[in-house]
Amino acid sequence: MSRVALDNRFPLCVVDTVKARDVELGVTFTPVAGKIDQAAGLMFRVRDANNYYVVRADALENNVNLYHVVKGARRQIAGADVPVLTGKTQQLSVRIEGDTIKVTFEGRPLINVNDATIQESGAVGLWTKADSLTAFYDLTVSVLKE
Repeated sequence: MSRVALDNRFPLCVVDTVKARDVELGVTFTPVAGKIDQAAGLMFRVRDANNYYVVRADALENNVNLYHVVKGARRQIAGADVPVLTGKTQQLSVRIEGDTIKVTFEGRPLINVNDATIQESGAVGLWTKADSLTAFYDLTVSVLKE
């Protein structure tokens, strides 16, 4: 998505035709390059560019982390160390129902937490960071509750 080498830069692709409180998302992605980050993320309950949840996989850090962003401040909720490979096509998915958030990577459950920070319905989308060059394919969206 981006080759701009700024650490605190978050390119977003928001699907604002979807407004959901409870949703299941999945995406296939390939981390291609990046010196600062090689990240692929799924955003949900997106209110605007400064308020949303995001789960992201990073090939440089070899982990999958879940964050909420409130008033532009990103805070990690949970994370798991797992190999995320540059140049390999992989699958990331998330399901949120009420305050329960479940994340899977490559079909393996990684994160199962409760967080009530953002309760309202919102859009969904794709997320990346800094100079990540990431290919995204086959975004799936299943609205469970609007």
